[in-house]
Amino acid sequence: MWLPTISFVALVTASAQAALPLPPFLTKCTTREPAALNACATENARRAVAAIAATGDRKYGVAPFDPAFIEKLTVEENGFFLEFSNMTISTLPRGSWHIDSVDLNLDNRYIHFRYSTPTLVLKSNYRIQGRILLVHLKGSGDCEVRYENYSASNTVFFDVVKNDQDGLRYVKLKNTILDANVTKSTYKFNNLFQGQETLNKAVLEIANQNWKEIYEDTKESTEEAFGQFVTSVLQSVFNLVPYEDVFPQ
Repeated sequence: MWLPTISFVALVTASAQAALPLPPFLTKCTTREPAALNACATENARRAVAAIAATGDRKYGVAPFDPAFIEKLTVEENGFFLEFSNMTISTLPRGSWHIDSVDLNLDNRYIHFRYSTPTLVLKSNYRIQGRILLVHLKGSGDCEVRYENYSASNTVFFDVVKNDQDGLRYVKLKNTILDANVTKSTYKFNNLFQGQETLNKAVLEIANQNWKEIYEDTKESTEEAFGQFVTSVLQSVFNLVPYEDVFPQ
């Protein structure tokens, strides 16, 4: 199992700020009837993506997420080392995140949502040392990974905690579970063999022919990274908007 270490671009912290109402692009879902509540939540999520994916919202401490930015993602296991730095994650065409559905379970305190995009593109600097497909790699440079027909099923669990400073309750997100699927992935890593371009090209051809194996081997680490980023975006809003202003009573 690949265990990633992840650093995100710093978001605007909100713990010391006064409570804010829901952002203007969201509406309070005022019913607990499951179908109506989920329809409201889904529409809110779609409005949020349309409003702030590209620009973020400084007032609510939300960083842009199309493209998303991850400072560093490191994977180490059994002598294998891979580090991505200054990574951007964007959709193609740009702005094509689609929220398929949102399901809220307020009793068991989790949010489950599904989202997709025709193409997800990761661009990054990298350093690598170790074996993939029985080939020993050692190099550094820039890289690009593309996932075609990317679809994700994401569950985020939460608690509701009281803030002693203002006496109000807020959502505190806990762990997240993300499962993503693609119909194809392609890999482009420059300088895998420190300037041996012919060997670099040959290995990439093999890698792209065996994309499914590589995708499955790296799936857990990339899901962990993106799932944590999604959680950080949601938590930025939940830090500022009290629970009663987000969810119905």
